[in-house]
Amino acid sequence: MRETADLMKELRLDHRMIIVDDGSTDGTMDKIALEKSGKTQVISYKPNQGVKTAFMKGFAYFIKNASSNDILVTKEADNTSDNMVLSDMLEHLSSGFDVSLASCYSEGGGIEGSNYYRMLMSKTANLIIKIRFGLWKYSTFSSFYRAYSYKCIKTALEKDPSIMTIDGFTCMAEMLIKLHRMGFRIAEAPMILRSNQRIDKSKMPILKTISGYIRLCAKGV
Repeated sequence: MRETADLMKELRLDHRMIIVDDGSTDGTMDKIALEKSGKTQVISYKPNQGVKTAFMKGFAYFIKNASSNDILVTKEADNTSDNMVLSDMLEHLSSGFDVSLASCYSEGGGIEGSNYYRMLMSKTANLIIKIRFGLWKYSTFSSFYRAYSYKCIKTALEKDPSIMTIDGFTCMAEMLIKLHRMGFRIAEAPMILRSNQRIDKSKMPILKTISGYIRLCAKGV
């Protein structure tokens, strides 16, 4: 979190950190060094209600407190995402795109330190989404690391307040599909995903994620 804030300062961009503590029981909040300023907002609740609820609460806070020129950046807090890619993502939005995805599967991206099984599962899930929904122009679907324009988030949630209905990591793919269908312009920024730098173990439940993708494809969004 601190590295992200340092980058924002380096880019001379005014910013606010929004940390969603979704009823964590792993001491997450004890591990985060919060700045003693008005630039950090913690949204905390119990019990843990899953990925979908965490994102929806963060989106609601953003819409309520941001202005029309603001940008929302969401990202994993496990140290695997390259903060420097943010510059490219912000450039996409300034050039007219509504959403920018940090993508380890687009040309120029890659994955370091992940095991073969997880990579195979991820690539297979992406291929299924491309075939089922015809989204051949995108290479990543479930990454948390994204940049959204204020207009995109506000308009999308006005059109579909339940833009996320499937819990777990699959909700990110569901939202991306819906944003595409709404006509928002989506770009991808190549990124190296460094799994070997992950803090603690991955919290992605494999069987639940597979089940979520099956429900998503059956539902058709």
